[in-house]
Amino acid sequence: MRKYIYNQVLVLVLAFFTFGCEEEQMPGHLEDNVMNPPVNLVYSETLTGFLDTIQTELPTWEGTTNVKFEIDTITTDAEDFNLQTFSKLVSIDNTTGIITLSDDTPINLVGDYYFGINVYYSGGLMTHDSAAIMKIVNLPFSISYEEQPTTFSYTHQGVMATPTITDLEELTIEGFELFPEVTGISIDEKGQIIKENNDTPAGEYTFEVVMTTDNGVKRFENIYSAQVLPLDIDLSYTSKDVDFNFIGELSSPTISTEENLDIADFTYSMTGTNGEAIEGLTIDQQTGVISKINFNTPSQVHVLTVTVHTPLGDKIFEEVMSVTVGERPTLSYTGATQGGTNLTKATLSPWSSMSASINVDITKIGTDLEFSFLDDQFEGISINTTTGEITVAEDSNIPEGTYPVNISILVKDHNLNEVMTYENVFSIISSAEAGLIEEVMEDFEDTSDYATGTRFSSDINGFQNVLFGDKAFGSVPYWVAKVQKTHRGAQGTATPTAIPADQDYASTALVKSIDINSNVRQVAIAFDEMYGYNDNNVEFFERSLTYNYDQNIDDEFNASGWETLPLANGTTFSTTSGFNTGTFNNVEAALNADQVKAGKLNIMMRFDLYKDASAKLAWMVDNFVYKLYGKSDAIYE
Repeated sequence: MRKYIYNQVLVLVLAFFTFGCEEEQMPGHLEDNVMNPPVNLVYSETLTGFLDTIQTELPTWEGTTNVKFEIDTITTDAEDFNLQTFSKLVSIDNTTGIITLSDDTPINLVGDYYFGINVYYSGGLMTHDSAAIMKIVNLPFSISYEEQPTTFSYTHQGVMATPTITDLEELTIEGFELFPEVTGISIDEKGQIIKENNDTPAGEYTFEVVMTTDNGVKRFENIYSAQVLPLDIDLSYTSKDVDFNFIGELSSPTISTEENLDIADFTYSMTGTNGEAIEGLTIDQQTGVISKINFNTPSQVHVLTVTVHTPLGDKIFEEVMSVTVGERPTLSYTGATQGGTNLTKATLSPWSSMSASINVDITKIGTDLEFSFLDDQFEGISINTTTGEITVAEDSNIPEGTYPVNISILVKDHNLNEVMTYENVFSIISSAEAGLIEEVMEDFEDTSDYATGTRFSSDINGFQNVLFGDKAFGSVPYWVAKVQKTHRGAQGTATPTAIPADQDYASTALVKSIDINSNVRQVAIAFDEMYGYNDNNVEFFERSLTYNYDQNIDDEFNASGWETLPLANGTTFSTTSGFNTGTFNNVEAALNADQVKAGKLNIMMRFDLYKDASAKLAWMVDNFVYKLYGKSDAIYE
């Protein structure tokens, strides 16, 4: 039973009208078309094997030639065939009537197909059932490469396999194609598979052959398999275990070949199993000798791949040798007082000394060594180029911080001049706190020693009022113990009416005297301060912090020798009054090694009020702390 697919047909109906009583005359050419419908449409039977594109010949018919072609129906005797899918592969040229079938899957197209054709013309439509027959046959011939050679040497050139073709009947062979494409292998016009040269990589290959005839194409999948052997070359090395600092030849190759080749023409290359070069391992390109040339080869097992390059091609020998490199010798130090224990860090004040020496057998690294620092270190540190001992000189004034010790060793054994580097062998920590000699806090809120209103003198916590002579206030504003907003501190109060008439300002100050010995290298000062009573006189007073050595502060103030004590850590004097809220501002200052000397250090907190001030003003200080830092013994850990 045939299956049908129908296309919608547009039927053209020509209507002729007359108007009034007069009959209208039809044009001659239109009358000729209408009166000569296309009849007896004939296609030659198309019999073919599958081609990528199958076409019918031009059809013939009688009648008008002013026509348009369309496919009306497609029928087939194949019960299981999907006509809907098939119809999408078929087209017709509307002008010529040629039917075209295109697809890439010939196995699904074998069968007989009958095409009903609609032919449109000026007079309407003519339908021609089964006007065209297309018979697609499974071509009868076959091809075989059985009993053909399947294994070939790398250097084989020429025919690999010749086909046996049967049931060709009267078909004419037009050509062969070979898939997949393989470098150096092709197929000729007889279907012979050819190895053309030595460019084909060793390996196993399976081919598909496509045979084209004058009546179609037939594919033969997995029709032939062949193996191309590697070059007949044998290569071996002796694996080796070596120390980290071994330098020299590791192994020479043992090599032979059955090919018509001269081993002297071979060259060599080498990688690790990942295809990358291995640091410190090399191969002589001409001799194949593998060597270790420096100390940079990682401590592990290295598996080598060697490629032999010949005039005929390359042969790769994977995992042909292993080289086991021992652990890198360690480098460690011990501090001067550690008794051989490994040093991880040395903590010292910026002015302290230290020393550390190597506590391992450095001959494992080499016997002719030169030590240096890998990078720039702080001033005052040095390393013995022969022994590697590291020392820090006293009073180096090392900036505070942590310094990793990175060492470079020039190994001159074997005339090698190889550099080995060791980073973070230990660290040196420079910290002023490591050299803290004394820390004193004067807390004016300690009421056990003096009562509110007590005047400060040298016998009270080492503080003393300063005598300013003609720069003094008319009534002496002594610094006394005071309470402001529950805070107790040392307060000096200045009154503009007490400024001598012939002076622009008057001064009051409190001095702290500290004994400094020859071991002190830094003095740190900190105190809390606030001014009051309001902000109205901000531009009419000035606070300062100064110092001198050994001046007798019992005498009248002498400006000679007083230096500004630099404020530290970004602190400044308060810029708003704290009396109303009882809010203190912290001030820090410091004297460094070049400003410190043995003797009596006087620290003066001075308060100047100018005559244009409108009201009295007060300044209060509390929690006065001083720290003395100096040289100390290094702490080794």
